[in-house]
Amino acid sequence: MRSWLPLLSVAGVSVTSACQHDFNTPRHTHRKLLARREQQWPPVLTEHETILTNSFDNNTLDDWADYYGHQVKLAGLGKEAAVWTKEKWAENGVDASLAEFHVYLSYPVHQSLGITYANGTSSQVKIQEDALPEDDVTGRPDSIPTFHGYSATGNVTAEYVYVG
Repeated sequence: MRSWLPLLSVAGVSVTSACQHDFNTPRHTHRKLLARREQQWPPVLTEHETILTNSFDNNTLDDWADYYGHQVKLAGLGKEAAVWTKEKWAENGVDASLAEFHVYLSYPVHQSLGITYANGTSSQVKIQEDALPEDDVTGRPDSIPTFHGYSATGNVTAEYVYVG
């Protein structure tokens, strides 16, 4: 551990120096500078902005959020939610349509996560949350635990890395 301390302190100095350099050097970018809009306040809304502003209120947004929270959202599933959304947009004056795409996604037959500790013991890690009585979304029979859709079949052993 002590052998890393000088290296870390040197890295800290060079990062500080690099950050200071970044502040003094103009950055190259291909983006155009944003121009400040000179408009009256409140701004005049376009036809589409007016439709959006007048179509929804807090109750409508709450209803939509509740509906979407109870839908299957995995790629290739849940077409009824897309149809429902299209119909809602059409009811509010927006010309909406659906486009269908084929999704190449593998679904797991079995999935698990285990951890082996330095002392040689191991245990299984829960990959699906417990069903909560106050939350009717948890514990649904159609819920699918998290998985990596393009991963190969098999077992993997690797060092645990926490990214937070």
